[in-house]
Amino acid sequence: MSTKNEKKPFSYKDYYSRIANRTPPSMIRQLLAFTQKEAGIISFAGGLPGYFDTLHIREILDELQKESDEKLKPGLQYGLTGGYLKLVEEEIKLLEKEGIQAERENILNTSGSQQALDIIAKTFLNKDEYVLVPRPTYLGALGAFRQYGPRFVEIESDENGIKPDDLERKIKSFKRMKDLARIKFLYVVPDFNNPTGTTIAKERREEIIEICKKYDVIIIEDSPYKKLRYDGKEEPLFAKLEPDWPGIITLMTFSKIFAPGLRQSFIYCKDTDAVEKFNRIKQNSTLCGSSLDERILAEYLERGFLPTHIENIINDYRPKRDAMLTAMHKYFGGEIEVKKPEGGMFLWPAFPDVDTYKKFPKAIENNVAYVPGRVFYADQKKADKNKARFCFVTETETRIDEGIRRLAEIF
Repeated sequence: MSTKNEKKPFSYKDYYSRIANRTPPSMIRQLLAFTQKEAGIISFAGGLPGYFDTLHIREILDELQKESDEKLKPGLQYGLTGGYLKLVEEEIKLLEKEGIQAERENILNTSGSQQALDIIAKTFLNKDEYVLVPRPTYLGALGAFRQYGPRFVEIESDENGIKPDDLERKIKSFKRMKDLARIKFLYVVPDFNNPTGTTIAKERREEIIEICKKYDVIIIEDSPYKKLRYDGKEEPLFAKLEPDWPGIITLMTFSKIFAPGLRQSFIYCKDTDAVEKFNRIKQNSTLCGSSLDERILAEYLERGFLPTHIENIINDYRPKRDAMLTAMHKYFGGEIEVKKPEGGMFLWPAFPDVDTYKKFPKAIENNVAYVPGRVFYADQKKADKNKARFCFVTETETRIDEGIRRLAEIF
């Protein structure tokens, strides 16, 4: 028999912070865990690189094993929050090739771009402030920002990326309300956007910069796919186009062009005070990155292996992209609308009269995985339900064909 004074069972739910309760699960990470357990799944879901330079990485690891204890110890010790200095110097060289002059004080190494996004959010966002994002945009960025309680303003996009006229129109609406200061930044993936695969041309980038400069809106350019270009001409980074304006923050990662398991990326910003703020946020979160992993990457870059490796990646991924496009047209015919991206890792097809979220369980039953399009929208109620993201770089060409064939049977 219960009494009025009976103590209720202990539950952590009574203790979670607002941030914990606002933090959504990542559908992509859940899918990754599922597909790694199910060997028969043909997965187009996770953005998993499919080509690695194991030869040269093994060479570096073998040499590390042979080093004396004294030489090896620094790689096992705590490192600098900003990153291993030798690695930072190599990153400065990479930025120079992009037309950007940088010093050590302009760079902060992070454990993957996801940590960089979290640092950006923690540095700038307060509850109910505004973030401008493309419609659709990278799911991981939405998750990183959402923890801190902002409001999202979606900017309409077309085959060339976000529309400058819609960007300015929505910023102006805040100016009329005298609420412009509550817009903290514009987030954009300018090259081979995740999930759409679109790239913003130089002229449109310049328009976006002018609008953001006019209204003092920070630009966060997230550039994980820039070097994965299979056709066409490379576009400049936002930071190169406006080198004297400190309102551009660039995120670059080695996950897609080296090895995501090492979790190596960096933030570049012309404003050194902002970089110092990022540094303090990281100090109080992880102290530093992995000294050993930073050393491995630094050796790899110093020895000049990266350019050839990128060429090999491109030669591996380009035919896979073409194989998926061919399979989609073969099995869906004229019913499907899908554009050919000039690079990156993803296709963004639109299926006729199909809700890809509702079809997803049936796809899993047929041992095929993709990511339903609605999760890439800040406002999922207004999402394009007939779209989905397909990663073409992980599976073989044969499995790509088979996976698309299976989907055509249930769509």
